[in-house]
Amino acid sequence: NKFPHHTFWWEGIDGTRVFTHFSPVDTYNALLTPSQLRFAERNFADHVGSTRSLVLYGHGDGGGGPTQTMIDRGRLANNLEGVPQVSFGKIRNFFADAESEYGSQAQTWVGEMYFEKHRGTYSSQLGTKQGNRNSERLLHELEVWSAVSGQRVEDIDRLWKRVLTQQFHDIIPGSSIAWVHDDAEAEHAAVADEVGQLLDSVLSPRTDGSTWLMNPAPVAISGVVDVNGVAQWVDVPAMSGTKMFSNEVPSTVTRVSCTESAGDVDLSNGIVEAKWNSKGELIELRHCESGRSLLGADQVSSFVLRQDTPAEYDAWDIDMADANSPEIAVEVVRGPRVESASELRVVIVADFATQVSKFQVRWSLAAGSSRLDVALDADWRESEQRLQMKLPTAVLSREATCGTQFGHVRRPRHHNTSWDVAKFEVCAHRYVHVGEPGCGVAILADGPRGYDVRGNALSLTLLRSPKFPDPQADIGRQRVEWSLYVDQSPGDVEAIEIESAKIAHPYRLIAGTPAAISSGIRLDVRGALISVIKPADDGSGDLVVRLWETRGASTAGTMSISRPSGVVVQCNALEEPLDAPSLSINDGIIAVQLAPFQIQTLRISA
Repeated sequence: NKFPHHTFWWEGIDGTRVFTHFSPVDTYNALLTPSQLRFAERNFADHVGSTRSLVLYGHGDGGGGPTQTMIDRGRLANNLEGVPQVSFGKIRNFFADAESEYGSQAQTWVGEMYFEKHRGTYSSQLGTKQGNRNSERLLHELEVWSAVSGQRVEDIDRLWKRVLTQQFHDIIPGSSIAWVHDDAEAEHAAVADEVGQLLDSVLSPRTDGSTWLMNPAPVAISGVVDVNGVAQWVDVPAMSGTKMFSNEVPSTVTRVSCTESAGDVDLSNGIVEAKWNSKGELIELRHCESGRSLLGADQVSSFVLRQDTPAEYDAWDIDMADANSPEIAVEVVRGPRVESASELRVVIVADFATQVSKFQVRWSLAAGSSRLDVALDADWRESEQRLQMKLPTAVLSREATCGTQFGHVRRPRHHNTSWDVAKFEVCAHRYVHVGEPGCGVAILADGPRGYDVRGNALSLTLLRSPKFPDPQADIGRQRVEWSLYVDQSPGDVEAIEIESAKIAHPYRLIAGTPAAISSGIRLDVRGALISVIKPADDGSGDLVVRLWETRGASTAGTMSISRPSGVVVQCNALEEPLDAPSLSINDGIIAVQLAPFQIQTLRISA
């Protein structure tokens, strides 16, 4: 599909707009030849009202930049009959002039600009992507506990820069040669080691024989955790720690039950019921309160392979022909059986294989949880194949709600237009949800993944095996985790975001009592979450708290902190003050107001 504008306003999910320009020369490696310049003029979609466009020239994409020949062509084209007039300048000046000339007339594009290419980059080079997520998670955790302990780690900027370097293209998309990804994964492992040592220093647990669970997530945990391999119940506030564990289910929570019959296994915790047949297929996923089956009659959730042979860019792309190719079932070699069981949690395991690959899958259901957690351990040896987990969905939902950075977008599950057809693989951060009033189901993950949301199923891409530019991409031992989540589909994503935050920011167990136990911060604002708490970058001792609204709705409430008084200044992401009124702290309470999807950064000083 051809995008209808080159110069336009782009309106985001929060209603704010940015003046935007796509170069009509359709490349960022222009040579400034007359034919390219004439094409840019013909191709430009906004001649009515706009007389200027950008040309990005030079040998780009790692190629060395502009040459003298290109510069000479540009100078000649400043006053040359038959080609548009060319002048050299700065980007900021171009945008200032273009907005002055055309800003009041330019059209507005609202919402997502889906990129109809490179869909494979959501999934290629799993090790690099997992290393990036782990590094970000650890640095987020280091910021939290640094803020709790009142100290700023001097090395944190250096560590963030090392991680951000690995987000350069083509590293984070998974489209580099093997050497690059080997180096990136080694760098992420080194960062993890360093952050681990810094966390030990910041938490400074004293040796007293106790075990503490530290929760860096912005939401409380009230549920089952692993303590030295044993399922335990815990209640711990957001960004706080506890040493209080119980091996008993609270009286208000239903115990997990498990029955086995003729090769079938059935689990239930009073919230979710799941059942597997002897083939390892999930044949029932039921929302207990409503009684609704979320799979539908005669439908099963299973693992499937599809051919994965992009016509052009192997690691970058998934082609529509491959997305629509026949499914190849992954066969069971040892059916589902109970691996461990208690009234707090039951774990089911099954083994699968192809001719060359082996898989072991574990499903875990805990008391009081709306999630069925899944972990896949693979010895992946396929060539140009893609492994998916397919989940049929017996709910009437024309759109899927897909998590994004600080919000969500809704994407069609139908093929009404060519724009809809193009969305056969989409990226989502942390979750994809479909539902109708009273019943819904979601796939949750720890970070961005690739999904096929079309029709009456959700399919999660687990593994790929492209051959270019790395012939061994993702071959070998891999582990992938995700969760199936059921809800009453209340019409917003607040509960999904809360559950996703627990997955994205897992708890930590430490031996000994930490030097600081709680952030002392509590947010009571419906639909809002804390994204970050951290010491201010300038070393002033100020505390920075970043909030965001999750539902796409205006909201208000309070945030309580352990400081009875002080000054609260609204800032940008660089922690620089905005031209906005300061907020006051009254007996440790800060009044909070957020617009739909608003991100608000507060700097709190004594």
